[in-house]
Amino acid sequence: MDCTVCRHPHDGATKLCERCLIRGRACKERKRVREGRKRRPYISEKSAALRVAHPEAVIFTCKRCDNDHLGPFKTCSPCRARARRWKKRSAAHIAAYRAEYARNHRQDESDNAARTRVRRAGAVGRHSRAEWLEVLRKHKGRCAHCSARGKLTKDHVIPLSRGGSDFAFNLQPLCAPCNSKKSASIQLGAQHSLFDRLSA
Repeated sequence: MDCTVCRHPHDGATKLCERCLIRGRACKERKRVREGRKRRPYISEKSAALRVAHPEAVIFTCKRCDNDHLGPFKTCSPCRARARRWKKRSAAHIAAYRAEYARNHRQDESDNAARTRVRRAGAVGRHSRAEWLEVLRKHKGRCAHCSARGKLTKDHVIPLSRGGSDFAFNLQPLCAPCNSKKSASIQLGAQHSLFDRLSA
């Protein structure tokens, strides 16, 4: 009987030879194998030759095609070349998608940038958008300093650069002039918390 995949003759009751059966199981379990970062249940001839030719080298497994390769990259050279060709061919589509995403997710982009700034400052704590809206509601949509209405910015009572936290109780809404005037200073009467690590 000939294998229906590789057309090689084999002795067995199935339509596939033993090697194609193993490859088929590997394809079905590819997602699990990649997530678990485990080796495939078989080693291809190319991988075996690579290990024999470079016994002292560190062999990496490509995260896309599961083939072994040399080098510090997570993907092999053919996969990287294929990705570069796709990126060049789809540059206009990628740019249009990113522009549309930025238009529809302006608040998400702003929140991500704010979280990045908090992480780089080494501040503790985190607040949600609902908590920030609650802070705005408590201040009745007015600036905490001059009580002006209009576009309000998020300000930390104890600045992040001075050791303040990013919890909601350390937030206050300020208009742009008041926020610029306050800068990174600590106003008189500001309430500190146990989470604030004040620095001079």
